[in-house]
Amino acid sequence: MLSNSFLIKCVYVKLMENSYVMFSLYVNDILIFGRDTHVIDDIKKFLKNNFDMKDLGPLDVILGIKIIKDGDSISLTQSHYIKKLLKIFNFYEVSPFSTPVDPTINLKKDKGSSVSQYKYF
Repeated sequence: MLSNSFLIKCVYVKLMENSYVMFSLYVNDILIFGRDTHVIDDIKKFLKNNFDMKDLGPLDVILGIKIIKDGDSISLTQSHYIKKLLKIFNFYEVSPFSTPVDPTINLKKDKGSSVSQYKYF
């Protein structure tokens, strides 16, 4: 059973009777989401009264990831970040070219043991 709030590596969850609010916090970026906008507004008001913060409005980009909401679906992309890096290193206008690959090489599935992804958190 989940407690009233719990922590998973910079993600905080506040559980209420019929709802929840999640906070994702990284350095000075915070993402607050949930279904009850009144609760979210109360939380933002509390945070503004206790911390120096700005409400940047609906989410557009966080940690270099662009969030695109289309109806009921959400897409994540980093294409804008890749374009930014290409421009910084003067590769934005470079024409694509094919990379030669030896067609006689047969790749085989790795049969080694998997590594826990939590090991890298």
